[in-house]
Amino acid sequence: MNLRISSFMMKEKLFRSVLAGTLLMAGLLHVQAQQPPQRVVVNKVWYGDAMGYGSGDVMYRETSYYNADMHLSVVTKSGREHDTNRFKISDYTRYEYNEKGGVSRQVHYQYGVYDYGDWAPEKRNETLYVYDAKGRLTEEKEIYYYTTGQTTTTSQYTYDGEGNVATKQVLSMYDEVTLRYSDYVAPGKPGRIESTGMYDGDNYTALLSYDAHGNKVKEEQYAAGSTGSLRQVEQWEYDADSNPLSYIKYSFFDDGTSYASCKTEYSFVDDSHNLIRCEDYTSFDGVEWYSNGVPYVMEYVDFSGKADQVRVESSASLAPEGINCVDIKFSAPACVQTEADPKAVIFRNGEVIDTISLGVSSFSSEAQIASVHFVDKDVYNGEYDYFVQPLLATADGGSRGYHISSLMPVSLQLPLPQVQQLAVSSAYKKKVGSGFNAKTQRYATFSWVNPDYPASYGFISNDLMLGDVQQSEIQTADAQASSLECLVEYDTEVWVLSRFRYGKALSDRIMVSLTDLDRLIETGIHDATSADGGIVSFSHGTVQIHEGVSQATLFRADGCPVTTLSAGSCLDLTVLPVGVYLLYTKHDGRNHVYKFTNQ
Repeated sequence: MNLRISSFMMKEKLFRSVLAGTLLMAGLLHVQAQQPPQRVVVNKVWYGDAMGYGSGDVMYRETSYYNADMHLSVVTKSGREHDTNRFKISDYTRYEYNEKGGVSRQVHYQYGVYDYGDWAPEKRNETLYVYDAKGRLTEEKEIYYYTTGQTTTTSQYTYDGEGNVATKQVLSMYDEVTLRYSDYVAPGKPGRIESTGMYDGDNYTALLSYDAHGNKVKEEQYAAGSTGSLRQVEQWEYDADSNPLSYIKYSFFDDGTSYASCKTEYSFVDDSHNLIRCEDYTSFDGVEWYSNGVPYVMEYVDFSGKADQVRVESSASLAPEGINCVDIKFSAPACVQTEADPKAVIFRNGEVIDTISLGVSSFSSEAQIASVHFVDKDVYNGEYDYFVQPLLATADGGSRGYHISSLMPVSLQLPLPQVQQLAVSSAYKKKVGSGFNAKTQRYATFSWVNPDYPASYGFISNDLMLGDVQQSEIQTADAQASSLECLVEYDTEVWVLSRFRYGKALSDRIMVSLTDLDRLIETGIHDATSADGGIVSFSHGTVQIHEGVSQATLFRADGCPVTTLSAGSCLDLTVLPVGVYLLYTKHDGRNHVYKFTNQ
């Protein structure tokens, strides 16, 4: 537990430091007075191979997409699959903005095998931003989601008479930190930050310096309340165009002597300085340096004058034809009139689903304004963000995307049928091992009734699920099969997950205990306690259905129904053919199943 808290605190402090610098430098705390930059990073690319080094292939990349107002809209991360050599998305972050241009919400999703074996996004964290009447950020709430719950870190801001940030108070479940900003050299550029908190690392005074372009070039951190005891120094260097040239951090030994502990080396890859190679290093003595990972290349693009050429109005909705089809419409961008072969890329949750030509045949003749129509067919159930990115020609004959449309959220929730009347139909014991290693294993057969559904739903499999497993190895691809056998090693909930072309359906859950299985093996009656409790009675070749039972159906062991019984009725078992039967009942909202053999 202590290790977990310590790790979380270190990451949280690093994030606070980076975020504070990012907000102040990017001007997000003064959104009403700042214009978004026109030259921005659109890609970060890591090169390497399966071992991380020694290859010119792209191993990992991060792509940023901006809307026509130059606001960061989407950031995706993806990695190369070494077996297929294709890129698979791993992270997706979306940004929402208010009417004044301030970011109001940021949501980060991580992809993985989260949705019962399907590669799907899971929300990991989000940040909510609150502004005052003047458009100034007053609160940001960071929420982190875990399988065991969530944690929240809240930052609150106050401002001085000049509209600059005066204080930032950060409250989390582990710490309380207050930062005080003063000695501003320009709006959003404090010369001094005083930090106080519960831990030694929280308490310091920082002095900041900037160059003529407003880039932070130096930050000196002193022990709290003192300017005579340096504990950390950071230095940045930029060229005349604000391209990064170098970064270095100096730490201090206990005797007060300093050493270089971290650095980042930058180098230009092309003459235009739009490709910058970066590599991070760590040192423990300031002499020997160790790389922190794979070098990466930042790609910049100047968006100046491009917005009007690619701006589009767009919408997405569920198409009336087909199953889970999404109808995407967007206005023809101005580049259609200037480009020889204009194109547009259609994205779903940051992944390219198609690239289409914006030729005359793409336009709708019925609309007053020429629009493009595209249908995304046979989409899996889920929540999606669609967006469109028109392309412009480049000097080398290629094409380049400069802006994307607004995000178009679409929810696909086609109701899919679940199996019914899941029950334990039989069980047996099996001894394995010998001597001290001998043990008894219990196997149970679970039966159900298959629902009716159109063949177009595309049945894939029925998976028998025990507890909260993400993926079961016990499944059947036979749409007519109505039972599966599996090993049961502990008391657990059991349910069936039905997979279809368009999504999944989950059956009701039943609780199965080892005691129940032992009773079923010994007596032939499952849930015998319920039988003794007055729901049903087995006696002298008959079964009596007691009052209070809302549903009672008799099935053969193969799942075929025999008859339906009402409360208070009595069934003569001697008239039934010899065989194994299951009696399914519902009483007080609970399902009960009884197995018996008619001889």
